[in-house]
Amino acid sequence: TRKESSAASDVYKRQGLRELWMKDTRVALSAAFIDNTGTVRKVVDMRPFSLRRHGSDAPVRHIIEVAQGEFAALGVVVGSRVSIDCEQAED
Repeated sequence: TRKESSAASDVYKRQGLRELWMKDTRVALSAAFIDNTGTVRKVVDMRPFSLRRHGSDAPVRHIIEVAQGEFAALGVVVGSRVSIDCEQAED
């Protein structure tokens, strides 16, 4: 059995170049940048409290953040396809 985990997501109305950082975040996270087709374009591991900016490198519509190592444990890599069902999006 797999332990319960949680995730945070950012959803945008339109694809675009996106970036994020960990300035006020206390735990290590992994982030997946995902385009309109549900294709993972980039996966990054991020350190707590880091000011390093992690950019998408290509236009994306979604960013999903999980505990560091969760994507690797699930087999999520660049090129993976995901299904995202959401109704609200920010600009």
